[in-house]
Amino acid sequence: MLKDKPSAPAHAQAALPKEEPSTTRIPVIQEELHVHREQHERTVQVRKHVTSHEQLVDETLTQQDVHIERRPIDRVLAQDEHPESRYTEDGTLIIPVMEERLVWRKERVLIEEIHVHRREREERVTQQVTLRKEHVDVVDA
Repeated sequence: MLKDKPSAPAHAQAALPKEEPSTTRIPVIQEELHVHREQHERTVQVRKHVTSHEQLVDETLTQQDVHIERRPIDRVLAQDEHPESRYTEDGTLIIPVMEERLVWRKERVLIEEIHVHRREREERVTQQVTLRKEHVDVVDA
């Protein structure tokens, strides 16, 4: 708690305003904060290295094989008959093969059809493969 000011000398008392004896003065203080930033340069080293490890891979591969079958037809086509260039029947691709023959008149003769059958087979394959992985280290310089 603050004490009252000591009284001034008698010749100075006349110039000062009178204070009430029961008044106490309390100072109010406020702090202020001033912030600034400084930039500092820092160097780091970055090193990268690669490691390898062996891993066993076991997967099923699917392959399709085709079997070509040539079927002789040897049938003369009608003048207005135009078979499709190819078509599918029961999962088999059929490709008509035609030729022209010189006879009393020109005829188109269907000489054969090519039937392409598809078969799927699965084969279990096990193979050793090498996998690589990169690592990065950051070091303060």
